[in-house]
Amino acid sequence: MELSKNSFTAIVLSVLIIILLNPYTVKIPLINEILGFFVIAFLPGFLCLKITGTESSDKINMIIYSLGLSLTIIILTGFLLNMILPMTGHIPITPLNVKAMIISILLVLLSLSYKKFDETVFEVDIRDLLSPANILLCCIPFIVIIGVYLRNHGITAPLLLIIPILSILPLFVALNRIPQRSYPLAVFVIAISLLFHTSLISNYIWGWDIQIEYYLSKLVLTNGFWDSSIPEAYNAMLSIVILAPIFSIFCKINPLWVFKVIYPFIFSFVPLGLYQFFRKNVNEKISFFAVFFFMSLFVFFTEMLALARQQIAELFLALILLVMADKKIKGMHKSLLFVIFSFSLVVSHYGLSYIFMLMLFLSMFLV
Repeated sequence: MELSKNSFTAIVLSVLIIILLNPYTVKIPLINEILGFFVIAFLPGFLCLKITGTESSDKINMIIYSLGLSLTIIILTGFLLNMILPMTGHIPITPLNVKAMIISILLVLLSLSYKKFDETVFEVDIRDLLSPANILLCCIPFIVIIGVYLRNHGITAPLLLIIPILSILPLFVALNRIPQRSYPLAVFVIAISLLFHTSLISNYIWGWDIQIEYYLSKLVLTNGFWDSSIPEAYNAMLSIVILAPIFSIFCKINPLWVFKVIYPFIFSFVPLGLYQFFRKNVNEKISFFAVFFFMSLFVFFTEMLALARQQIAELFLALILLVMADKKIKGMHKSLLFVIFSFSLVVSHYGLSYIFMLMLFLSMFLV
């Protein structure tokens, strides 16, 4: 299936109109939540990649780069909005300002990228996409959601089957029952299933750090601006005080569910980024088992869910590693992505940025 640039532009404009009009017209459930998330989480970064002519040899890499760039654009523009509008006497973080900002950015990027598009924006092999292995893998996250729903209503047995089901997948990989082209999907499915099978339990957030992160993001939504003078380390992290409120406003989602659904979904791209990084040095099967070991650690699907800012920061760290290993991207494009993702890492989590700087310092001697 091929999508021409005219069709792509028409679809994007139609989706934006639906997002803007749906709350005031037919009010179809979950339209704003789902479409709004994918529009701001992937589209700005994808358009920026097209504008700059940055192309990778792997479509999965392009998806992950698009996610990272989109998050950076949201963080940076939200920060500028919070700094500039108060000077004019306006409250910055309001539904009208946030939606106007995002729609304007998307329209500008879409107009700039239109001339950069080839006649075919992208093409997908439907038969390969709908292979039996891929269909079965895609069913697992829905089984997890149903199991968690039953768990929240007192029926725990279905949810207990999730871990054994996910534990069987590496055996299928070892026996070559899952084709290599489906390994990235298997990695993503395992990650999102493990995260959702924990994060979706109950209607409340749990953990220590995330309680403060939730309070700070809620404070931004209540006041309509980010107060940078609050003497709290978490308050300096734009991944909490800018990113979460913008997701909440544009997608019309309670900030509690931003932390319980959107952040784990974004975090599930970290193992996928690591898989893409590992396979640049070793074969696909070893890369899969290496990432599966990373996901099987108890901290991945428990403690990390209570550290929202670190979930975003780890995505940017995985992106930095992926950019360094991607030989298709060279010269200025590689340096630009490296700087952008490094900036995003610094404003997402202080501890991880210190570790990253130490790694850069040591690499000077190792290289």
